[in-house]
Amino acid sequence: MNILKPALSELRAYPTLERNQAIKLDSNEAENYLFEDGFQLNVPFERYPDNHARDLKKAIAKTFQLEDNQLLIGSGSSEILEWLMKSTVEKGQTVLTAGPTFVMYGFYAKIHELHYLEVPLNEDFSFNLERFLDALKKENPRLVILCSPNNPTGGLIPKEAIETILAATDALVLLDEAYIEFAKDVTSFVNRVNDYPNLIVTRTFSKAYGLASVRLGYAVSNKTIIEALTLSKTPYNVNQLTQTIGLAAIQRYGEVSDYVKTMIERRERFKKGCLALGLSVYDSHANFIFLKNSYDLFEKLKERNILVRPFTFDQPYIRITIGQELEMTQTLKVLKEILDEAK
Repeated sequence: MNILKPALSELRAYPTLERNQAIKLDSNEAENYLFEDGFQLNVPFERYPDNHARDLKKAIAKTFQLEDNQLLIGSGSSEILEWLMKSTVEKGQTVLTAGPTFVMYGFYAKIHELHYLEVPLNEDFSFNLERFLDALKKENPRLVILCSPNNPTGGLIPKEAIETILAATDALVLLDEAYIEFAKDVTSFVNRVNDYPNLIVTRTFSKAYGLASVRLGYAVSNKTIIEALTLSKTPYNVNQLTQTIGLAAIQRYGEVSDYVKTMIERRERFKKGCLALGLSVYDSHANFIFLKNSYDLFEKLKERNILVRPFTFDQPYIRITIGQELEMTQTLKVLKEILDEAK
């Protein structure tokens, strides 16, 4: 018996891979560096959590020179993404983005019976502003999603392109900055939200903070948008354990900055090593690299207990998370072995 509504008859679950590989580089997870020695919790388990996460909002606002009323807290930035779609986009209205990009955009759009359209990136996965503006004019979307740095390609949308799009449309524009900490010398738009009445920026604790299991994210926008979205918020959507850990993490933001610098250096070394092996690697500004899946690398790495994420667009690709130093050294060694065997 099919219990789903007809519009979801062809829906496929979000793909997750098995976790028994010795080296797991498929999900863009960071290491547990903030709380590797454990974490002391003092949480009143018998009470409901703070419905508005006031202490966490204050700490985030202080860190990024924001006001408390500019923030929404979610169970991961993905919750905020779906929250935005179901609250602001009517059935059949258009959600416009540039792709390939994060698969959950299309997933949520399908669940809520929205018209989802990806404007193709350039052949090298760079952003095509002219093509996007043409689609913006033609499609008249209700919601625009810009992912920068983009997942899974790692590419950036230039600041000037984002500004041009914001000025060219009255649609809500969601700028997904889940990986922004890893983009060297790139300024976030969190402090630009008052410049644009249609801008919403989402951030996450899953990547640079190494807290993927905690499920915590937040949105930044102007007071008017935040007030409107708060009306449709599920009560107590973020539990007190998550709020408490998030508060401790944001108070250690200096350690996050130090970790990010290390990861950027590690990413660039790994990319250089892959290029030296003759692999086709794309520029990445995230905590992963994206490359052509030459020589069936996904399966051959998996056979050697290294798990990466496969993608197929015009041809097969793989995305490799930048893990710990020893993991990356071992992965480069295995890649060299695979390529030597293929010669």
